[in-house]
Amino acid sequence: YLIEQAFIKQGENQELICPIITEEDYRNTHGHFEEIQEQGLRLIFKLHGSPKNIITKRDTTSYLLGLIGKLGRYKRELSLFKIEPFKGVLFNKLFNKKNLIILSLSESMAFDLIPILKTYNKFKRIIWLNHVEPGTEITVKEITIKNDDKNNSKSILDEHLNDIKKKNPGVDFYRVDLNLHQFIKDIIDPSGLPSSEPFNEDYFDWLIQNIEIPEVADKYLISHVIYFNYGRNDDAFRCGMRFLDSITESFDIKKKLMVLNNIGWIYYSMGNYSEAINKFKETESICRRLKCDEDRLIYLNNLGQIYEQIKDFPQAISYYTDVIELAKESNNLIEQERAIYSIIDIYEETEEFQLALDYYDKGLKIIDKVGDLKRKAIYFNNMASIYYRLEVLDSALNLFQDAEKIFRRLSDSWNLSACLSNIGMIYKSLKEYDMALEKFLEALEIDEELKEEENKADHLHKIGVIHFEKENYLEASNYFNHSLDIAKKLKIIKLLFENHNMIGKAHYFQKNYIIALDSFQKGLDLAEKHDNVLMKADFHNNIAGCHFMQLRYKKALEHAEKALMNLKLYGLGRSIKAINLKNKIEKIKNQIQS
Repeated sequence: YLIEQAFIKQGENQELICPIITEEDYRNTHGHFEEIQEQGLRLIFKLHGSPKNIITKRDTTSYLLGLIGKLGRYKRELSLFKIEPFKGVLFNKLFNKKNLIILSLSESMAFDLIPILKTYNKFKRIIWLNHVEPGTEITVKEITIKNDDKNNSKSILDEHLNDIKKKNPGVDFYRVDLNLHQFIKDIIDPSGLPSSEPFNEDYFDWLIQNIEIPEVADKYLISHVIYFNYGRNDDAFRCGMRFLDSITESFDIKKKLMVLNNIGWIYYSMGNYSEAINKFKETESICRRLKCDEDRLIYLNNLGQIYEQIKDFPQAISYYTDVIELAKESNNLIEQERAIYSIIDIYEETEEFQLALDYYDKGLKIIDKVGDLKRKAIYFNNMASIYYRLEVLDSALNLFQDAEKIFRRLSDSWNLSACLSNIGMIYKSLKEYDMALEKFLEALEIDEELKEEENKADHLHKIGVIHFEKENYLEASNYFNHSLDIAKKLKIIKLLFENHNMIGKAHYFQKNYIIALDSFQKGLDLAEKHDNVLMKADFHNNIAGCHFMQLRYKKALEHAEKALMNLKLYGLGRSIKAINLKNKIEKIKNQIQS
């Protein structure tokens, strides 16, 4: 709370200090952004949350520790340090044509800020204040786009700033090296600084005189919180249980709820779901009795998620439904939508797709009220995926295209790439190969711009497949080989299999049987290494084909029989693929006899 305390020490009116912590805070700020700007509020954005809003005295601990955020199973929505969509929508407004000044005490402290700066490009100017040792001369350097020079040694910070500039080519960007401690002293009101007079009293004497000695329960509570936050679950559990044993009925109920909640999650992390359920039921019961509906929503949601985890889906849906009904009473749209999405998750897992689509419709009505365009696009994407699985391709295509429009409007390149890829897959299924190729190429261009190597490898492979389907085998091979190089570097096993297979097939159809055989054999070696039975069957089958075309019938028979054996091991002994393989084996045997 150092920033809030600094504002208070400077004599700032506390009514103007506004920490933004919870999802609700972010959404409310976004909805009234222009009004808030006119009011001159001091907005403090807690990117990683906070256990408490010390201005309003609101306890947000249970929200932080108790809630598993379900932002949706749109797999490519976020990477590790990209911020949640509800924050991103607000930051789009916040950063628009603004000067951004960053106080950076160390490179490591900016690990989560740098990806944000790479995402947004609406700044007017960025000034990066880089902390250096006292006595170092102040230097100002303009950051410009530079070509990568392998012989030019650059610091990690230089590389990051260069990457940010590439994402913000039209933004003035400066790095200032200076001692931040001295800089802050120079610009703030001296009355707000701590006294520089020596502290002569004995430290422990001063503590005894000025700090109230905590009760036993408080000692256990403090220890529990520290251990829990550092992930030392055994110690957190021990101190938490002793805290619960030592408190009386009059003890602060909020603190009791926090500890019960934490112990519930410790049990959950241990896989002891029955005890976790007991703790969350206890917290929910207390909240119901005290009419603490906001906290009760969290514990009902926790219970739903645990029952979902142990596959007791009817019970999970029952709790999520309770969340929806309770959230309706307080018009809490965020929690309504979150619970609806959890129910959608269950119906998708149980393949009850019509029920899932019904709940998507309910969720969309709430999202329209909230005004979250990105979330709406994610819904469109996921609904389209269901229609794709059901082979209702027209509906799938329309929904993917609706999502594409929103991602373009939001300048969300990351998700746009994924959406274009999905649309490309629809066109491929419809055999509209030119349209599919257009979408995959645009997705590839975005991947190169964002330096997303894994996605780039995927799209190179998909482009290769389209050329293969159009019988452009040489062009297909080039794309497969490029994808293979990246897959080797990143160790993407699935793409290694697929590229070896498709390179072999491309050369097979060009009658380059020796090259095809080499690619299939590499794929087979990889399948043997990873004991992938189905891929072993495919590669043995393809190798058999190469030997057959070279009139090496005994070799062809050997690999065809191994392919059939692997299909049987996989449980596909009666599949159409197995039947075709049996016919192939008979054909090879006839050739050998003749």
